[in-house]
Formats: sequence, C-alpha cells, structure tokens
Amino acid sequence: MSYRRTLIVAALTVATVAGCSKNDSPDDGAPDSVTIVTPDISATARVAAMELGRAVDSMKNILGGVTSNFGANDTLYLSVRSENTAPGSTVAVRWMNAAGETIDSTAQQIAAGAASAAASTEFHIKKATAWPEGKYQVEVFLDNVSQGIKEFEVKH
Repeated sequence: MSYRRTLIVAALTVATVAGCSKNDSPDDGAPDSVTIVTPDISATARVAAMELGRAVDSMKNILGGVTSNFGANDTLYLSVRSENTAPGSTVAVRWMNAAGETIDSTAQQIAAGAASAAASTEFHIKKATAWPEGKYQVEVFLDNVSQGIKEFEVKH
C-alpha cells in the first residue's frame, strides 16, 4: 500500500507542476524575461559651459582667451556649450546691467545637425556708444529653464 500511495502522490505532483507551467498566451517568439531600463542621468539636456570673450572661432568657441573683463568699446561674445539636446531646443540669453535691468535678450534654436552630444551656440552684444563702466550679467536659458548667470565687468 505504501508503494501505491507514493505513486499517487508522484502523479499528482507532476500534474500540478505541469498545470502551473502552462502558457495560455501564444508564442510570439519574445523572451520570457523583463528588462528594466533606468534613465541615463548623464544624458539629460544641459548647458555644460558658458564662456565670455572678445571673439569666437568658426566652431563658436571663444578665441583668444576667456575673460570677464572688457573695455568700453568691446564687442562681448558668449559661447554656450550644450549637451544632449534635442533638435529644435532653444538657447536664450538675457544681458543685464548691475541693477538687473535687461539690456538685450535673444534666442537661437540649436541646429538639427548640432543637436545631440554637444553643440556650441554663440551670442554677442555691442553698443553703438561706449559701455558704461560697471558690473554686468548674462543669464543663459535652455528651453526656458535658467542654466546660470555669468558675471562680467566693463572698465575704462
């Protein structure tokens, strides 16, 4: 009788295991695993650098040295290096005096071919008359989100 009882228990176990592993969905060839994808934080669109100078090269990078000190008749150039941007992203700047009043503001779309890993965008400002001596700021925005403020000074 012990043999018969063992045989029944074994048969029930096999039937239970087979019933639990039955796949009611059609075989679509997809693997039976789940892949968890986490966002790559390093791939977030951002402004990586804001540099001021007196000239830019053909790649829109500051030429002749980065500076925060300018003369009364200088043209001020700002090179903004963005990373991980989508085509059509907008980089905007707002030039301000020491009181925070806007002197000028402008925006540029990042060119479709320049979008992705890294792109440089150039902005410049020149006054028809001499710059008044004092401290100034330029604020940079990426898709309407402030990315920081760069301070500079004009000396006579």
